[in-house]
Amino acid sequence: MDFYFRKQIHKKWDSMMHRLIFCLTVGLTVSCAAEAQATVDIDVFDQTSQFVADPTPTTSSESVALEAIGGHRFLEVTRTTGTGTVTGFANPLAGSDGEFNFSAQAGTTGMFTLNYNGSFADDNATNATITTNNYDLLEGGANTGFLFQALAQFGLKLAVTIYNDGTAYTAMKTIPSSTATTLQNYFLPFSDFGVGADFANVDAIRIVGTNTDDGSNFRLNFSAAANPVPEPGSMTLFALGGLGLLGYGARRKRAQSAA
Repeated sequence: MDFYFRKQIHKKWDSMMHRLIFCLTVGLTVSCAAEAQATVDIDVFDQTSQFVADPTPTTSSESVALEAIGGHRFLEVTRTTGTGTVTGFANPLAGSDGEFNFSAQAGTTGMFTLNYNGSFADDNATNATITTNNYDLLEGGANTGFLFQALAQFGLKLAVTIYNDGTAYTAMKTIPSSTATTLQNYFLPFSDFGVGADFANVDAIRIVGTNTDDGSNFRLNFSAAANPVPEPGSMTLFALGGLGLLGYGARRKRAQSAA
């Protein structure tokens, strides 16, 4: 009789563990799928080519760009010190997604501006007057910040500004020097923009990059996304699942030995 009850308990335990494993697997799969669907591309640079340079031939360019949020992109570069040339290139030939390239010759520093407000009038004053775009970067709360896929040979500082009904909110991100050959992920949380920033109703986005050393070679893709690092809740579930599996294996082994 004792043996019969032990056997029934083991069966129930097996069933519970299978359900737990199934629930964890489904939960993690749904979470990953939701994250993949939540990404809002700001600009992937895969269709519209633009090239600017300071001092020549032109320092700014405005273009319809269907791959950019709002369907329009403003690009500008400015040399700040030195006598070399700084260039900005929206490069659709860089890869399947394209990329933005910014470079400054040795002994030269500079900056670039990428502006997205859905129009051909692109400056801070204009951004402050646009109040009807209402870009939703949150996707129902799934997105938590800006994801930069970037690579900086000598390091670069980014200032990202969003506009809500004429009010500007800015946060900073430093892209460190790297010897990697492929784009790396860097995350700027929405929470860094401060109280009042509304990422469900963004009217314009402006990104300004400044090289932090003489000479620069910078590559960029830009989106709003969920944090690519697993959330603490997901990690906890994973850890609990692992502990449960360990306990389950040990119990089965003891049961088989007793039998």
